Amino acid sequence: MEPFREVVANPYNRRIREEKDAGNKIIGYFCSYLPAEIIYAAGAIPYRITGIPGRDIGAGTTYLSARTCTYCRNVLTLALENDLSFIDGVIGCNTCDQIRRATQNWMVKNPPSYHDVIHVPRVEREENISYFTEELTSLKTGIEEWLNFRIRDDDLSSAIDLYNRGRKLLRELSELRRNDAPPISGAEMLTVAIAFHQMPIDDFIDAAQTLLESRKSATGRNGAVRVLVAGSLLDEPDYMTFVEEQGIDVVADPVCFGLRSYRDDVNVNEEPLTALSRRYLTHFPCARIGDSFPERLEAIMETYREYRADGIIFQKLKFCQLWGVDVLNMRPYCEELDIPLLQLEREYGFFSTGQMKTRLQAFVELINARKEFN
Repeated sequence: MEPFREVVANPYNRRIREEKDAGNKIIGYFCSYLPAEIIYAAGAIPYRITGIPGRDIGAGTTYLSARTCTYCRNVLTLALENDLSFIDGVIGCNTCDQIRRATQNWMVKNPPSYHDVIHVPRVEREENISYFTEELTSLKTGIEEWLNFRIRDDDLSSAIDLYNRGRKLLRELSELRRNDAPPISGAEMLTVAIAFHQMPIDDFIDAAQTLLESRKSATGRNGAVRVLVAGSLLDEPDYMTFVEEQGIDVVADPVCFGLRSYRDDVNVNEEPLTALSRRYLTHFPCARIGDSFPERLEAIMETYREYRADGIIFQKLKFCQLWGVDVLNMRPYCEELDIPLLQLEREYGFFSTGQMKTRLQAFVELINARKEFN
């Protein structure tokens, strides 16, 4: 696990420093709807932006409302105070109004040498795949002009192959959690998934293959309550660790940095930009996609059954309106199917509280009591 923990512990990690020292450009991006393959095909290093949990966010709050989620205020603070100065370029998108505003302030107050914004359709329709392909074509052209480098279809195909291999390894690691005694914890799995977005893909594949081989014959603890964690952005392994310390195994995590980001591959038999557009627009949907709740619910329930979960924890960042609506929609469905559901609201920057510990332990007791009764 050490290569992955090292990457996640510090935004400007050793792997990124080595790439910078080698003269390679780092391009940061926010959202699971942006194809890292295009950045990699240009010879740059894709870097999905996270904050530093627990960091004072005074600077970010100066330019963003106090009702903006603390993730966005955290990242803007890092950008304003040069903690993200190692990033040479930034690609924003209309993920949500809060990330859009954080990106706009970054571009105005402390702009990197290159920046661009792509517009991701909010509805999954065939005609929108064509539109999104045009957006990705424009993005590709902008990167080419900035780097003075022509991205060929062969470059894109090679990048697609590498990232598909990375996603396949993540799925194989995650599937180990279907075991009665999962040999990889939820916190470890989230750490590996975050590192997938923040280290050179070649390095990731080598490290993930080694980890997979070492865990195939291993066993974890047995008898813990099996829980699926869903909801909004979650890039804090410490949060997962605290949850699991209460007698829980997080066996599935369809969240932004988790299973949602690696469940679906890119079709290698389609024209590269069209294939990227189709995969990224239609992958396991985020709450930002209009009318996508039925599809998302179906995917979550399928995962719930496959990983033999006993209950669902739905966590969301405070002031995240998109995912706030989702939990309102999910609650009656879980009640109808008699699935235990715990809703947790949090700030970015995990710290343990007695209230959260009590609620998690009560949730475990509820699930265990239901098992005994049934």
